[in-house]
Amino acid sequence: MLTGSAVCRAAGGARKPAEFLCLILKLLQIQPDKEIVIEYIKNEDYKYVRILGERHLLDMRLAACRSSIAGDARKKASTSMSSSRWHPVLRGRL
Repeated sequence: MLTGSAVCRAAGGARKPAEFLCLILKLLQIQPDKEIVIEYIKNEDYKYVRILGERHLLDMRLAACRSSIAGDARKKASTSMSSSRWHPVLRGRL
């Protein structure tokens, strides 16, 4: 089992990020398909590849949740801004 310090640590006197953390950022940049990430998770030979896939799948799910929450918040904001509760002067400017 890998600990958090072995996976996402900063090392050295210059406090540069660990190679694993750089791989996480690279996966976020290239955005592989979900099938590729699933193959990373199924890999039993290399534990870091498996953890990398699990972490990326978690990031993809969190991003999907955030976008749906943000969409709901935008919808609520647009309906509340058009309501009569707003001050008449402010309502005219919107």
